[in-house]
Amino acid sequence: INLTVHSGEIIGLIGVNGAGKTTLLNILLGLLSGKGAVSVFDKKPGDPNSKARIGSMLQGDMVIPGITVGDMLKLAAEQTEHALDPDSLLADLNLTQLKTWRLGNLSGGQLRRVTFAVALIGQPDRLFLDEPTVGMDANVRKTFWDQVEQLRQQGKTIVITSHYLEEIQQIADRLLILQNGRFTFDGTLQQLQKQ
Repeated sequence: INLTVHSGEIIGLIGVNGAGKTTLLNILLGLLSGKGAVSVFDKKPGDPNSKARIGSMLQGDMVIPGITVGDMLKLAAEQTEHALDPDSLLADLNLTQLKTWRLGNLSGGQLRRVTFAVALIGQPDRLFLDEPTVGMDANVRKTFWDQVEQLRQQGKTIVITSHYLEEIQQIADRLLILQNGRFTFDGTLQQLQKQ
């Protein structure tokens, strides 16, 4: 594949299970090595200087036994130099009521929302969101996409993976369809509809 993501752009990465979406994100995050030239913020993936500018919401939500939502965000904030205030972030994401809940007692949708909060705590310039709305009900999904739109207004660069075109077609500036490890489409929704 060949891919350039421009600053402030929202990319919708679509493909069936096994197409390579998560693998691509893991390469960009430096969690897997790939062949060819890969750079994020003009650095090798995983470089500490670029990692500090990236937030990620991967598929596997972290559940540490006994830890509360508030403690999780506090721990995440301590790992970054320019962290948001955990209580303010919880309020912004309508999660204040979950602050004292243990991660193990959350529903799947609630856990995804907390994972999103962890991805945002360091005020990243670039976000990688892997199947972010899995487990969320319809109302929470709408709120989530509204929050992504607010991040767009702040100039954040976001790459979102999904199985569902209809879920991200309204938010993405550009759509990429990944099949068997190759891009079969790279363009806008309007261009895709013409095809």
